[in-house]
Amino acid sequence: MIGFYAHCLGVFFGSYEEDYGYVTLEVILAVKPVITCNDSGAAVEFVIDQETAFVINPQPEAIAQAIDDLYFHQQSSVAMGMAGLERYRTLNISWDNVLENVL
Repeated sequence: MIGFYAHCLGVFFGSYEEDYGYVTLEVILAVKPVITCNDSGAAVEFVIDQETAFVINPQPEAIAQAIDDLYFHQQSSVAMGMAGLERYRTLNISWDNVLENVL
């Protein structure tokens, strides 16, 4: 899985009403942009449209356009991946943070 993430331009994660979005976090930690849908549930909470990801309507044309955007604007895609990692760090997603908030 690490190899796939390492060699891709980005990852489409179009689940419907996802309860958490681990795949989104994996992609972000691989420093890649995410393509997700506006009805993908919690996955949308980790990203910022046009800054760290593409948040699109769940339609084939919109998915294809986002994939084309990643391909034809690869420098922007790299920047989106880096911005996603920075956002991840600001969200403080860690077990230490979970325990602190629970306790």
